Amino acid sequence: SVGVASTNSDYANGNMEDRNTLEEHVKLGELIGLTAADTLVVTPASYSTLTDESLGRLIRFEGLESKFGKAGWGYKNTFPNYFANSTSYDVNSPGWTDINDWATWATKRVDELTHESTFYYGSAWFTYGDINTLAGNYVVRSSGYCRFRDEKIPADGSVVNITAIYTKFSQGSDATAAYQLLLNKASDVVVTSK
Repeated sequence: SVGVASTNSDYANGNMEDRNTLEEHVKLGELIGLTAADTLVVTPASYSTLTDESLGRLIRFEGLESKFGKAGWGYKNTFPNYFANSTSYDVNSPGWTDINDWATWATKRVDELTHESTFYYGSAWFTYGDINTLAGNYVVRSSGYCRFRDEKIPADGSVVNITAIYTKFSQGSDATAAYQLLLNKASDVVVTSK
């Protein structure tokens, strides 16, 4: 919101004080609109040709499968999972065993004793099939502050198309690397079959 109180009281940066500040620092990018040439399309038949040269690019991944469970690559995390305060939580964590029933893009929890809110980043896994290699496996990471945090992620086994910015998390080696997809909004993920 511009020049008014934030519409999300939980988010400290939910507003801009004035229109000049907004126009100076925020570029919407849709004034001219995207063309088909602006978005690279990756399919089950072409994902193996995708290289790190495309990092930072807008890509539409078609025919990905939503996957719940333990990955065979990188940190071998269990998905979906949530992260806050240097701790990760998944279906194996006490108090989180029901994640597969409610899995959302990210989440907010309120401590019953202190009534303090904690915003958890969420991680959802999508794959083209080989769950043991880095190539063809992608993690959608979403902030606990995003407007779509409480929307459900596609169910395990759902086939989806995702339009996102293609990035890579790495601490210097592919042993811990993960290809990440950054969403703008939940509607950037379209379920094509369940």
